[in-house]
Amino acid sequence: MGYQDNTSPHHPPKPSLRDEWESHRQARQDLIKNALDTTERWISEASTAAYGMIGRMFDSQFAKTGCTQRIDVKYRGLAHYTSFSLSDTNGGFANRITYGPASVEDLTNLYSSKVHEQTHAIQKMNSAALHASPYNPNTRIIICPRDWVLLQERCEQGAYAMQALFNSILAQSIPETRELSEGDALSVDDFDALRAANHSFADTLVAAARHALDKSFYSDNPDSETRFRNYYQDYALKGFKGALDVRQSKAEEKGTGQTGLENIIFVRAEAEDIAAIGASCGPNVFGEGWTLPEFLNNSPMLPSTRKELDTINARIGIYDENALPTLGEALAMCGMTRADFIAASYAQSSTQNMAQNPAAANQNAPQNALGRAQNNGTPRP
Repeated sequence: MGYQDNTSPHHPPKPSLRDEWESHRQARQDLIKNALDTTERWISEASTAAYGMIGRMFDSQFAKTGCTQRIDVKYRGLAHYTSFSLSDTNGGFANRITYGPASVEDLTNLYSSKVHEQTHAIQKMNSAALHASPYNPNTRIIICPRDWVLLQERCEQGAYAMQALFNSILAQSIPETRELSEGDALSVDDFDALRAANHSFADTLVAAARHALDKSFYSDNPDSETRFRNYYQDYALKGFKGALDVRQSKAEEKGTGQTGLENIIFVRAEAEDIAAIGASCGPNVFGEGWTLPEFLNNSPMLPSTRKELDTINARIGIYDENALPTLGEALAMCGMTRADFIAASYAQSSTQNMAQNPAAANQNAPQNALGRAQNNGTPRP
């Protein structure tokens, strides 16, 4: 049983089924790469009368992140940024964006998603608090669950503000972008209305961040109580709990009687951590020069979300977040600065890259940070 060999002396041999399978797979990858190259150029060429060639500025910021971009034809989504991984085989600072076959369905959607995911990589480069992550296996300093929710909200607000800005620019050349963005947290129409209502480009970006998560998460049910912010609050807590579960499971596998949560220092985020997230490109979306007070506190939660937060806090022994040390205080106890803390992640990532691809190792760190944390003789956080 099998496939008939149809070759003959008069005809060239047909490619094998394996060859055809590989050829098709490569063709799909080439198609995705072409789409990525095209939208990368669109981003680079984006400009505004108020801020000039903002696309080039965005490209420059993203290039500093060392973030790798890869194509995975098995990935079912469009694009996704991965920061840290608790994986046994390649845990640590992953710092990569994965693109799947859905990337080629519409270039405006890919363009929009690229801006969003690349903004997350820039945020990760800038904010030390995002490295105090429950997913980071190389730290014992972790942001408390309440403030982890706060940080994830700010990350999404910043990414959606950038996404809406770039979509608004693209819509001037491709009007269909306006309609295609209607299901976004912040559509082109939303952004343009905010721009018309505000006196400056900086004020427009702050307003965009302020309203980015206001809409119903379900486009077919605008009255749903689940707004975008509620979705991301739940998502943040689900991820936090999942990371704790993985840490505990790994500890139990070792049979030492430990829970995997020993010696963890849970900390509070500070205003400068929020400001760092907002400084992705152009004016800070949370306030230029100083962070507006409205962005320093948690948004209201649904009762079910609040209950989940209380459950996680009880599990890890947090009963008063305000009694916890701040991130800056915890780092100072280890003799480190925020820049050192960020550098430690990039240095660890570079070490992994050196093992896997020596030529790429030096491309995986911010230009001003790599390695300082490894050489200061202080305890590793």
